[in-house]
Amino acid sequence: MVRLSTQAEDERVRSVCAGMVMDRAWGRPKEYDPNAETPKKAPPFDPKLYTTDELRQMQAVMKMIAVRQGLIPPEDEAVELAVQESRGE
Repeated sequence: MVRLSTQAEDERVRSVCAGMVMDRAWGRPKEYDPNAETPKKAPPFDPKLYTTDELRQMQAVMKMIAVRQGLIPPEDEAVELAVQESRGE
């Protein structure tokens, strides 16, 4: 079959035969499934799992990140601890 395909005058016959040889040698390519590569969903944040001090530390770190990325200005003190509001502190 390969020998005949190299001698064929029609380019289409040669390309089909070359594809068949490749499929036989390495197997057919697997079908692409975009859903197989979706990242896993992160678990929801549950503040009840942390102490007040741990939540304050997280808030300070998140504010530092936001300031460094330019999302909030450094002098902006409008961001208050959600812990204080929810626990009445």
